[in-house]
Amino acid sequence: DNSFGVRQSFAFPTVYANQRKLAKAQVKSSEWNRLATVSDVVAEVKQTYNQLVFLQEKLRLMRYQDSLYTRFATIAEKRYQSGEARKLELMAAQSQKSETSNRLTQIETDIAVCLRRMQTLLNTQELLLPSADRLVAIPYTPRRADEATANNPMMGMTLQQVENAGIEHRLESSKVLPDFNIGVTSQTIRGTQEMDGRQRTFDSGNRFNSIQFGLSIPLFYSSSKAKVKAARIKAAMARNDADNYAMKVRNDYLSLVDEYSRQQGVIGYYEKQAVPEADMIISQSEYGYRRGEIAYSEYIVNVSKALEIKQNYIEAINNYNQTVISLESVEGKTH
Repeated sequence: DNSFGVRQSFAFPTVYANQRKLAKAQVKSSEWNRLATVSDVVAEVKQTYNQLVFLQEKLRLMRYQDSLYTRFATIAEKRYQSGEARKLELMAAQSQKSETSNRLTQIETDIAVCLRRMQTLLNTQELLLPSADRLVAIPYTPRRADEATANNPMMGMTLQQVENAGIEHRLESSKVLPDFNIGVTSQTIRGTQEMDGRQRTFDSGNRFNSIQFGLSIPLFYSSSKAKVKAARIKAAMARNDADNYAMKVRNDYLSLVDEYSRQQGVIGYYEKQAVPEADMIISQSEYGYRRGEIAYSEYIVNVSKALEIKQNYIEAINNYNQTVISLESVEGKTH
């Protein structure tokens, strides 16, 4: 005789339903993670691009400064040769020009480093130069914090983790329910058997089949209960983390908006007052020194102060733009 059977166990139907929900939720988590990575890379590319434009603007200002001090050195040399100035004046002019040349070299090095950073971010060997030829303020309009941070990918990820933890808790709870099993058996009973008062002979071609249904109930509930409790605590922790992160993101956004407003005022001051005054100081100082109306020391002080104002102006625009990029990053922009 021979006998063979097939048996299959099934968990309670809610287990499979919750496993399916958890798998879908984990796919959503992966998508939020992808969006967070994209948002970070986009923000870093924007920051690097803006830094490149800033450095090029700084290089342009430094070349302008170099031209000023070149003219200053030329005038100082002529005055020294004619006996109108001492050698100290000529040395001061040459020193200013040498210092400017050194700073030009440093800025060019910074630009090269920034360009390599951009190549790394974009995964290319091509040398990419900014299309913008001037550093300008990026337009931006602040919004309500809740509205602005609604699409933040990291916030979306934390909220998704709350959903995942809730599904995991329901999954562990459903695993406590009984399992089902079903089996099918087929066997032979060769020989002569009496059936209904008659003798009947059975050979290998005659098979006897049976179906079994069963129910498995866990005998030791403590370990399953502990898993359910751990999943419930994990869900509560995920909710707490999500609430804390949401508050942090909103506060970060509001702080950046405050910084944005402050930097707008700074840029406005430079554009309306400081930069025009700096241009006038440079023009009048150069004219006065050429005509011998001011000493070289006064010329250097005036021009240095005016150039410092121009330097501060482009740094203010750079800081403003970096703040705007950070605001867009908090919003989760990926373009």
